Amino acid sequence: MAKRRFLSLERRLERQQTLKEDYVKFMQEYLMLGHMSRVDNFDNITPHYIIPHHCILRPQSTTTKLRVVFDASARTSTGRSLNEILMVGPTIQQDLILTLLTFRLHRYALTADISKMYRQFVVDPRDRNFQLVIWRNTVNEPLQLFQLNTVTYGMSAAPFLAIRSLTYLANAYQKEMPIGASVLSNDLYVDDLLTGADTIEELCIKVSQVTKIAANAGLQLAKWSSNHKNWVNSSDEYQILLNEDDITKTIGLAWRPPDDVFCFQYKQQESKAATKRTILSVVARIFDLLGLLSPIVIRCKILIQELWIHQLGWDDPLPSILNQSWIQIQSDLEYLNHIEVPSYVLTSSACYSQVHGFADASQRAFGCCIYIRSNHNGFYKSSLLISKSKVAPIKAVSLPRLVLCAAVLLCKTWNKIKPKVLPFINGIFFWTDSKIVLHWMKMHSSTLNCFVANRVSELQDYSRGTTWSYVPSKQNPADTVSRGCQARELKDSIWFCGPKFLSLPLAEWPKETLTTELLAKDLEQRKPTVLKCSNSGIDEHIFNKIIDDFSSFRRIVRIISYILQNTKLNVTSQTYANVVKSNNINTQEHVNSAQQNDFPELKSMLKTVMEQMSSMLNLLTTFVANTSK
Repeated sequence: MAKRRFLSLERRLERQQTLKEDYVKFMQEYLMLGHMSRVDNFDNITPHYIIPHHCILRPQSTTTKLRVVFDASARTSTGRSLNEILMVGPTIQQDLILTLLTFRLHRYALTADISKMYRQFVVDPRDRNFQLVIWRNTVNEPLQLFQLNTVTYGMSAAPFLAIRSLTYLANAYQKEMPIGASVLSNDLYVDDLLTGADTIEELCIKVSQVTKIAANAGLQLAKWSSNHKNWVNSSDEYQILLNEDDITKTIGLAWRPPDDVFCFQYKQQESKAATKRTILSVVARIFDLLGLLSPIVIRCKILIQELWIHQLGWDDPLPSILNQSWIQIQSDLEYLNHIEVPSYVLTSSACYSQVHGFADASQRAFGCCIYIRSNHNGFYKSSLLISKSKVAPIKAVSLPRLVLCAAVLLCKTWNKIKPKVLPFINGIFFWTDSKIVLHWMKMHSSTLNCFVANRVSELQDYSRGTTWSYVPSKQNPADTVSRGCQARELKDSIWFCGPKFLSLPLAEWPKETLTTELLAKDLEQRKPTVLKCSNSGIDEHIFNKIIDDFSSFRRIVRIISYILQNTKLNVTSQTYANVVKSNNINTQEHVNSAQQNDFPELKSMLKTVMEQMSSMLNLLTTFVANTSK
């Protein structure tokens, strides 16, 4: 399998000489650095795995335009691949969202990456037989077998092995260089470094210690970028000189350091027939981990939901209505190139800020957004920190319930980012324009319907230390994410800076005018269970009523047994005096009692041996039981 794929790759390279030169150059570098070595006299009997390889092109990269990827997911003649057998390892790095949020809290931001990180960690020689590759520089040479000596990109365990090695370095230098060790633990995502500080002095210390720790392990930090122009560290070893148009990729986000803004790059693809496959391909290229473009992305999500509702195949043409909607969305996506979002969200780390979260819903979607409000010299600044959006279920759900789901989403989002943001704030305020939801949160969850009760219980648990208030719909920025918005309109809306009252003192914020005159059906209270109690004692008419109400004999027996066992007995009629024996009902005696109650002439009839029978008994096949009295 590996040989067949290499020969196919070789034929392709022969047709593209420029690509072949880059490929050969990459493999020669691999060999010269000792990351790959030739294998002679290989024993085929020993367990081994030969990895196929191919290349990917990255024209936008500032360093490596071509990268060779090793495909450890390729199945051999046994029907299994190396990645299927390897253990992936646990996730030991913090969530990428937290890394990006921390990056936005620094006045002076700094990015870098570890050059060839995976290839800096050596694999145990006993395991290298499972990292074999086939290679030759020209078709005139014989095929040669090489083994990869380092952690290999393309193997399922590679990320864990590399990250675990960095964690080991951070722990080893925790006492000697604590600041640098903290940066390695918290400000690194795989091989991308995103850090910063509030002063140049603190930034220099971080860079110095991180660089020393990395150098001691044979690692080199490259592609430095900062929003501080012409910044040079104390040793003049790493100088950052940026052009005005220089844009750095920060874990998928385009960051322009001179202006310290996030920008978005969208390139119109070649026109293809609109299908579910092509639409998903376009939408998947919009990387928006922080939800800064949620009002735009939610329109795409709603359209994708419509595609599934219509049960379209992957390559089926769209109905005219959906096709027209997609044309409008696609033309609007071109305006993403004009959207810029400031990276730094605070005014100063010395000034405490406030967190303001908003939740709202429409019939098609619900979402939330969180802002940071800072005070600097009497002026208030609010910036969008993070946002989340979801499409509404296909099954119709009432609007108050959807707003309740949005409130739960807001609380969960806040609790996820809370550890990083909490040191900078002194107040948490959540807002919604649904008075019903606000009223639900003040009620005991046990008095509400199951759907509402479960989510109210979550809200009451997650919202501790949080103030919930009412905000008019026009001043609720979450209304934008729940209904969607065009990219050309987003820049001039309240989305990025929040409502105007956030720039005003507390006295001018919206006042809560919550009324208690809400209908019970709106509150969705649990229906109370009504029990009818009687203290007149238990007599035969109660039992007769039970017999008339239920057609199942076994159920009648269970009900009467329960009544007689759990109430104070006051059976006044001799008819039912013998019904209770121990804790069970004597079935035969109960049948006799029921017959005597419904057929009063039965007793006299039995005495005359059925000489006279009423009209009612003529309809039945009667007989005299041996146990009758």
